[in-house]
Amino acid sequence: MSGSTVAAHQRPTSQASPRVTGISLLVTVVAGLLVANLAALGAVLVLWRWVRREAGPATAERAAVWLLVYPFSFFLHAIYAESLFFLLATLCLEASSRERRLTAGLWGALAAATRPMGVLLAPALAWWLWSDYRAGRRPAPRDLVAVLLPVLGLGAYMAYLWAAMGDPFAFITAHAVGWRVQFQWVIARYWTETYWVLSRLVRVHTYPHLLETVRIVLPVVFVALTVQVFRRLGAVPGIYAALSVALVLVLALESAGREFLAVVPAFAVMGMIGSRTLAGEALRFFSLGLLLLFVFAFASGRFVG
Repeated sequence: MSGSTVAAHQRPTSQASPRVTGISLLVTVVAGLLVANLAALGAVLVLWRWVRREAGPATAERAAVWLLVYPFSFFLHAIYAESLFFLLATLCLEASSRERRLTAGLWGALAAATRPMGVLLAPALAWWLWSDYRAGRRPAPRDLVAVLLPVLGLGAYMAYLWAAMGDPFAFITAHAVGWRVQFQWVIARYWTETYWVLSRLVRVHTYPHLLETVRIVLPVVFVALTVQVFRRLGAVPGIYAALSVALVLVLALESAGREFLAVVPAFAVMGMIGSRTLAGEALRFFSLGLLLLFVFAFASGRFVG
């Protein structure tokens, strides 16, 4: 067979491949957006239901609004795991508040399989065992299983990574290489940046400076919210919130705005400590303004700039 004949036979195949690849990419994008947005809707509804049970409908409405206008909530609608994780973690904590321990453990397992941060639900749920011990009760076997389920969820995800990529710690490797994440937090750098921001706070006139200012302020806000989580929602949500905030501060400060979406109980207490005052509404409108600005920056490829 001559070279021209081979080329003639191969040409249809070479032309079809990009078309198949394009269709596959389109299906992947559409499916990802569909899952993310359905999960985001579910996350808002479950958060509203949980807070309504804890503090009433008005408070639940404020909590849902705070989640919707949070400056980085657009990540809930993009092809990220944030919305699905928020939904599953909220279902876990809501079941915990109802003393449905095994159900909470199952939701926690799914959350940990969605994002490794979900394993932090295990030490939070372990508070049950400590409470039983202090009360002189012997923990039931199903309670032990419930506490271990988030660990098993993370283990299932790592097993998948091992089978698919040959590296069960691929999620750590990807962060370390792609985002230069290190298992340390250079506190001096944080305070240097804080001083830089505060010294120029009166003249925030560039987008990078605004983004840097928000990144410096958010850790303080979420630490304060974590204190309120312990006071208003109890030990299980409080422990999870504290561990999540600590993990973000140690490993993910560069993307704190997005990572703080995992601190589900903080958004619940936002509704509890807020009110329908003029100041509260002004703060929510300000947050909405930041959200719109960041959405534009994200869509135009300038978000991290």
